[in-house]
Amino acid sequence: PPYCTEWTFGGLSLALATAMDGIPTSVIFIEDGLYALFGNHALPPGDKVFNVQEMIAVTTDVRDLHYFVHGPSLDERGIDPSPEFPMIGRLENGDLAQILWNTGGERIPSRILFF
Repeated sequence: PPYCTEWTFGGLSLALATAMDGIPTSVIFIEDGLYALFGNHALPPGDKVFNVQEMIAVTTDVRDLHYFVHGPSLDERGIDPSPEFPMIGRLENGDLAQILWNTGGERIPSRILFF
């Protein structure tokens, strides 16, 4: 599954590590990976680990780390990210192409992680 697994958690940890080292990093939640942003992923009381949503929420202010969600993937599933993620930008296909192929003439991020 694309959410609540150590793969997603590990990917987010890698994104955070690269951003903290000054490498501009974009994390794009696309297709079923966007379920990481949907609903409320609550842990049992007393559990001392972060869940994926908590990790995203506490890292949205990291300077070189940028989160995005793929709009067409949301539309296909008929869902929106949870209300606590208004800071996560929505990308349409043209925006995604601009990030991947630098079609806008801006500096392309050094690392792009898809979930």
